[in-house]
Amino acid sequence: MSGGSAAVKGMTWMFAGNTLTRTVGLAGQILIGWLLVPEDFGIYAFALSMSTAVVALRNGGSSQVVIQRGHEYHLRAGLFLRYSLVFNLIAMVLLLGVAVPFLLRSAPAGILILGTAISLPLGTPAMLYRAKLAIDRRFRELSTIGVWSAALWQGSVVCLAFCGLGAMSFAIAPILQAGYESLAGWRYVGAIPNARQKRPRQEYVQLFSQTRWIMLSAAAVALATTGVYFVVGVLTDARTVGAFFFAFQLVVAVSLPVYGAMETVFPPLLSQLGSDSARQISAYSRILRITVVAAVPLSIACALALPVSIHFVWNGKWDIAAPAAQILAGCIPAWLLITAGRALIEARGYWRTRFVILAIYGFGAIAAAAVGAHVGGVDAIALAVTLFYTTFAAVFLLCQAKLGLALKRIVPLVLMSLAVNFGALLLSFSAPIATRLSPDLHQWLILALFLAISGIGNALFFRHAWLDALKVVVQRTELRAQV
Repeated sequence: MSGGSAAVKGMTWMFAGNTLTRTVGLAGQILIGWLLVPEDFGIYAFALSMSTAVVALRNGGSSQVVIQRGHEYHLRAGLFLRYSLVFNLIAMVLLLGVAVPFLLRSAPAGILILGTAISLPLGTPAMLYRAKLAIDRRFRELSTIGVWSAALWQGSVVCLAFCGLGAMSFAIAPILQAGYESLAGWRYVGAIPNARQKRPRQEYVQLFSQTRWIMLSAAAVALATTGVYFVVGVLTDARTVGAFFFAFQLVVAVSLPVYGAMETVFPPLLSQLGSDSARQISAYSRILRITVVAAVPLSIACALALPVSIHFVWNGKWDIAAPAAQILAGCIPAWLLITAGRALIEARGYWRTRFVILAIYGFGAIAAAAVGAHVGGVDAIALAVTLFYTTFAAVFLLCQAKLGLALKRIVPLVLMSLAVNFGALLLSFSAPIATRLSPDLHQWLILALFLAISGIGNALFFRHAWLDALKVVVQRTELRAQV
């Protein structure tokens, strides 16, 4: 099978799998939203944020290296396994130390951190199995693991929340998830080759020199999300951080099918073109073009749909989070552009550059959240974070000219997409709709009009971008690697 055909099949399976995974996640969030209160989500978000820096040690940053060096898997799998296990055990011990003060006070956060700590070594084999499946482009199996893993996580939380455990309902989910992913990976991949083979100490030292920037980058990525919850929790209260967390996770749930497919499929595909930078940047440029034309209408549609959906699904219980979710929908284009750029940097092995970029991304998000918390409540925090992500994505895109990206083909497309879709939004609000309709029905009609007008605009102005992007996953001349 050609690389192009593999890309089509891979993106199809990963998009379908991520869509189903997020459907499961969304169903779980609906139930959890009925069973828990903002304060429970606030406690969980705060505990999650305190685990961030330590969890960045997970697997020692080796997962990206395994994918990048897929041809060495059988020879070095044992090395990667032992290396990852050492870091996961260190992370577990550190998290246990963080959990002890909370456990002594019988605080729920201690139980949540304890669950995360136990899950780290338990999930060590899962990392290698998932990497091997990605290397072999077995995206169907990866999707299956993702769906059942999400179902297990959501199901355990729902069951415990139904039993009245409140914030502690999240404690056992990471343990079950890690155990399942390791067992499922073993079923699909089999035993890890050379798992018991001793390796020279120098190989571990060399691997650490390659992964240290990846670990630091993982910490930066985590800071960009969970670090925000920490600073909001410190500067506000559990109800505010719970509402922000709920809104943020809801927007992530909507965008993750595309985001997750990009993050899983693009790095290994671009890595296989690493020896031909011209062909690689050509493929990346087409990926970026379709990302731009798809992300903007998706973002606006989410901003229109989320407030009425939140009110309808939870019968007003989570209306406090609705405006924040609407604002955070503006992050979707930024997240997708950043994900695409990260895929190119990872494919080229620029780990130090990746760390610097993601460090700015993480600490900038925390600073933005702190400003928002100082200025106002949940909505101000969401606005500050969205403005930062959007600005960061724009600057990141411009900086990619140094990697060979032809900005003259991308920037006009970004501006045109914004003009077409915001024009469609303006026309939708200007349409003569009966004022006797209920506010919710009025909003749904606005959304329907926007989708129709935006669809026409995309067909008129961006059909070449869609067709050009399709070529990157169809033509053999773009990706010749064999599966």
